[in-house]
Amino acid sequence: MSHSSELPYNPSNDLEAGLKEVPVERVNRWGQVKLYLKPLYRFRHTLVLKREEEKKQAARKLRIRAHIQALRAVAIFKQVADQVKGSGDDFPIEPEELASMSRNSDVHALQRYRGKEGLADSLKTNLDKGIDGGDLQKRIDKFGSNKNPPEIATSHWTCLWEALYDFTRIVLVIAFVGSVVMGIMEEVSLESLNAY
Repeated sequence: MSHSSELPYNPSNDLEAGLKEVPVERVNRWGQVKLYLKPLYRFRHTLVLKREEEKKQAARKLRIRAHIQALRAVAIFKQVADQVKGSGDDFPIEPEELASMSRNSDVHALQRYRGKEGLADSLKTNLDKGIDGGDLQKRIDKFGSNKNPPEIATSHWTCLWEALYDFTRIVLVIAFVGSVVMGIMEEVSLESLNAY
């Protein structure tokens, strides 16, 4: 670095000018020589290298931050894709969600699938023609067969036992028992009168 011969040499001016004008490559190339020549050069070299190290750390932090944001974006994209596509099978809607939507008349859940047309697309069905028979086994595997489960036959004794809990039947049984008892007592009293 040169300075005018008319002006006296001022190390502080040289330091300020040197920090702004000297490129890093030049500092690195001549750094070893300057370190031994003057304490001023040693100080300048340390400041420039410190600034370069701070720039590298800032760039490294930016790269790490960008990488983390990219990973978050991938995770969010995968989550949204899984919600749209389901669990990777042919039908993106789960049977429980479909049953809940039907049972509760959940309009908001229907709107998440873009209405009845979107729901029909998700279920791969046509609103006019119905389902295609080619994927019937996949539908049975996913949603189950469209049959009511067979009812378990109840015995006559079970039906009788359940019928005893009806109030009207209880009153009728009591009336019947009372009538039979009254009939027996009447017959007994007639026989006793005839015997005398």
